[in-house]
Amino acid sequence: MIAMLLGSGRAWTAEYAELHFSKGVSSFNEGRFEEALQELERAAELEPQEAETHYYLGLVHSQLRGFPAAVAAFKQALGLDPSLKKVHYDLGVAYFNLPDYPQALREFQQAEAHEPKRAMVPFFLGYTHYLRKEFERSLPYFQRARELDPARRQEAHFFSG
Repeated sequence: MIAMLLGSGRAWTAEYAELHFSKGVSSFNEGRFEEALQELERAAELEPQEAETHYYLGLVHSQLRGFPAAVAAFKQALGLDPSLKKVHYDLGVAYFNLPDYPQALREFQQAEAHEPKRAMVPFFLGYTHYLRKEFERSLPYFQRARELDPARRQEAHFFSG
């Protein structure tokens, strides 16, 4: 009997966590970041092993410009699920905004390996090298960004010049 009650309690906790997660993602998508943060934090309290929850917490913290908290959340997501490759790009952006350019470069390189068609990855690689005054190293990345997304053409040409 006790085992049944404990088991049903865990199921209830998981469902309740899923409800908070869903509300958090919905709030995030609607631009209500403070509300999203509250919902996702509650989901993480209830189910701390859910990598996707920590990933969204990182996204929310990034939107709120809380980059140290974003880095911590993204790292926790990767620690829980190393196969969650989409985290590398967002973790790179968070490091970029700190600014921790060496770490940003490492994460963008990981993202490039897993998302070779995402134009913002080579753009950020080029821009990070540019900010580090590694101009020669930035050029191929800006070229790649232009090829992947013509909308990046003007920005990439500007920084290539």
